[in-house]
Amino acid sequence: MPFLEKDFFKNLKTTLAIKLNIFDIYPIGAAYQNYKDLEGFMKEALEEKALGFKAKFCLGPAQVKIANKIFSKDKNLLLWAKDIVEKFEKNGPYYEDGMFIDEPIYKEAKNILESF
Repeated sequence: MPFLEKDFFKNLKTTLAIKLNIFDIYPIGAAYQNYKDLEGFMKEALEEKALGFKAKFCLGPAQVKIANKIFSKDKNLLLWAKDIVEKFEKNGPYYEDGMFIDEPIYKEAKNILESF
């Protein structure tokens, strides 16, 4: 029943990422053991990033190159975070483009700025 095993590990990773992020602990994905399967590594790294992981352990330079592309910071994300923090610190919670910018979004933006 490989599909059950895959779902189990995905649920486990999801729970782990959520709990670690709640406590401001940097979740890092485990190493992908089949170091020659770069497509599988990339797929797993993309999935982990979507779940909230901030990095991934790598086995060799080929995996490092892929992980750096996936987990590196986006310049647009930095600009978004700066904008959120500046406006929130000046005005408190606010609406922008139909989205309510409140304390949790402000904190996430601050975390993004601190991680750059």
